[in-house]
Amino acid sequence: MAIDLGGTVGSLGKSKERVAFRSSKVNLAPIICYESIYGSFVGEFIDKGADLLLILTNDAWWYYPENGDGAMTGSKKGYQQHFSYAKLRAIESRKSIARSANTGISGFIFPDGSIKKQTTYWVKDVIKMKLPVIKGKTFYTKHGDYLGRVSGVLSIFIILVMLVS
Repeated sequence: MAIDLGGTVGSLGKSKERVAFRSSKVNLAPIICYESIYGSFVGEFIDKGADLLLILTNDAWWYYPENGDGAMTGSKKGYQQHFSYAKLRAIESRKSIARSANTGISGFIFPDGSIKKQTTYWVKDVIKMKLPVIKGKTFYTKHGDYLGRVSGVLSIFIILVMLVS
């Protein structure tokens, strides 16, 4: 599909597989916006050798006019939840995360889920820091939602046993 981008032409498409950006020191996983809420999606980058997760997003759409004159004065809390998903991805993958949000919360998250630096929502700021790089895979990145699937099947089994007895 071709799109008129005001004098230039671009197309929308997607890659068939996840590919980590490779450098001499670290392999980066480029994760765009809502891709960061899906653990299995992020896990595919780690399968391809990603050592560090880089989340790029725009959380401006959680800002809405509150007083009717079109002024962007109110906010919803979805941007905070979106940032919290990044903490989950850090914990389940044991990878550091650099999250850059042009209007949301930017920050650095360590593999244990701790936030080391972060910006304020809708405030222009620049932050930088060195992040630890941890090689290898966790149980979750190797097996995915295995525990969730087993728990679901076990729950259904228990419910069926209770209904039958």
